[in-house]
Amino acid sequence: MTHSTSPSTSLTDALASSLPAALKLRYYHISSPPTPCDPIYAAPPGHKPERTYSESHSLLVTTTTTTAQDGKQDEVAIYAIEIVLYTTAHLSTLFVSKADSTGYASLLQTESGAGSMIKIITSGFIRWLVEHRHRPERRLVLSLFARAQNQYLFPGSVDNDKKHVLDDRQLVKWWCKTLDPIVRACEPDTTASSPGAIDTTSLYTKAHLIVPGHDTHETSAFLPPSSRLDPANAKRWTNSHPLETITQHPTAPPRCLIPHFPDDPKARFLSELDEEIPDAVLSQSSQSFSQNSSATLTSPKKRGTGMWKSVKTLDQFWEMMAYRQECCSGRLVGFIWVVFTPGNLLVNATKDLHDNPVASPTPRKNIVNADIPDFSLRTTKRKSPTPGTAPPTKKRKLKHTHILTGLIRPRAPHSKSPTTLSSSSFTSTTSFSQTTQPETSPYYHAPHTTRGTIVLPLKEYDRVHEILLRQDFSSLADSCKSTKTWIQQTGIVAGMGGRAWGVDVVGRGTTASMTKSLGSDDNAGLNVNVLSVKSRDGPGVGVPTGNQAQTLPAMLVRKKPKPDETVVTQQPEVNVLHTGLVRKKAKA
Repeated sequence: MTHSTSPSTSLTDALASSLPAALKLRYYHISSPPTPCDPIYAAPPGHKPERTYSESHSLLVTTTTTTAQDGKQDEVAIYAIEIVLYTTAHLSTLFVSKADSTGYASLLQTESGAGSMIKIITSGFIRWLVEHRHRPERRLVLSLFARAQNQYLFPGSVDNDKKHVLDDRQLVKWWCKTLDPIVRACEPDTTASSPGAIDTTSLYTKAHLIVPGHDTHETSAFLPPSSRLDPANAKRWTNSHPLETITQHPTAPPRCLIPHFPDDPKARFLSELDEEIPDAVLSQSSQSFSQNSSATLTSPKKRGTGMWKSVKTLDQFWEMMAYRQECCSGRLVGFIWVVFTPGNLLVNATKDLHDNPVASPTPRKNIVNADIPDFSLRTTKRKSPTPGTAPPTKKRKLKHTHILTGLIRPRAPHSKSPTTLSSSSFTSTTSFSQTTQPETSPYYHAPHTTRGTIVLPLKEYDRVHEILLRQDFSSLADSCKSTKTWIQQTGIVAGMGGRAWGVDVVGRGTTASMTKSLGSDDNAGLNVNVLSVKSRDGPGVGVPTGNQAQTLPAMLVRKKPKPDETVVTQQPEVNVLHTGLVRKKAKA
């Protein structure tokens, strides 16, 4: 994967190349324009919060089915995923917020061995966003936490017997296998590489996984099988976190290195720890401080250190996370990061490390309070008033109110449109924000061709998302009705009326390409023992050569008995003593 030129592949082509041949689906892609938001990283003491933009993307995939009520072809939702993109001047973060299925993917007619369509769609959509939204000389981080729930986006779908609900361990493994093809599409990020061996036009990846309460050996069981074949100096997956690598202040307090995401288990823990800071400046009351996520980002006073009392390092933070309610009592949460680093940024970092090894970041476990830089030196002191002089007083400006006089003329009522876009000027590649917002700025890169089919302001985007959460997907008939309702309501919010706005996609991938993209050849190169009946074509048939699978002869294959067959076992004979050998007990 290169970043020298922007890819021209559309989302339709990206999904069609991954889906099986002749498979017909329809997707609905909505997004919000880059909007200023609260920063996800707390600012270090003495620094201003980093300017941050957020952009939400939702993808809903449907298929057609025939209901028994009217016999017509109706659309039914099979899968939906929501991803939020946070961008700053130095970093882009793709956060997978929610992903859920209805269980009706079983209606798809696919060949055996084609793999999971949910996994194919998820991997294809995330990879498409990574290819189009990474910026030169800027890292892009894919972040998510795997926590099992019965339903996320489709209310009532848990009542569907065909829905396969994964537990916590299965969900962590599923996400690692789904993201593994994206990780292996780029070059491995290795610290042992020299600057001359790094391609400045390529992307380098490193995947990280942390399961609180599990050591390195236990965490390795969640990694994809392909990670066992990686060489020791080029590991794709590692049991660690990249929080110190992706930040601009590696020696800042731990609270400034951990991101705050919506409905994140570690974000709630951060809110509780922030109450321990004695010099924190609370903009609201203590009750709202624990409830409002934006209040947790309030930096302490400029003269403070911003350190917690109980937790001093990031290692202690992850150790304490193991005792949280979400990570104990039989439950677990997997935190996954995939860091995409451009080659030119990796070359510059490697040169700085070789030229100035003393300036390398200090490991977090060795950092104590004395090692924290004194941010108070960067602030200016206020001049104290001279003794005996009164402090200056500020004069309040009087507000002049104008009294309205004259005749009151009522005006005719008018309907408020949610967007400034008329339905006649709508197309699948244009949105209301194209004429008012640039595609690129120092804080984001959002080409119009990579935005949703419908682009809504964040307020209207949340409204459409709330409409989906009020539907019912407990049965096939209710799912078809709810899918139709959501599609129509979203079109009305976008100012389209009843016009269709979905995009059809027809798969053109082969079984071999899908098997490779899903990572099913993780055991390639290994010698697999397969139980099969030996061929009788002649000598030499069935003998393994090279990587060919070994087969056992027919005489070594134990067949399972049929259910109607009964096994007759011979009962052992009973030994009976002769009458003359029986000794009777004498009467008393």
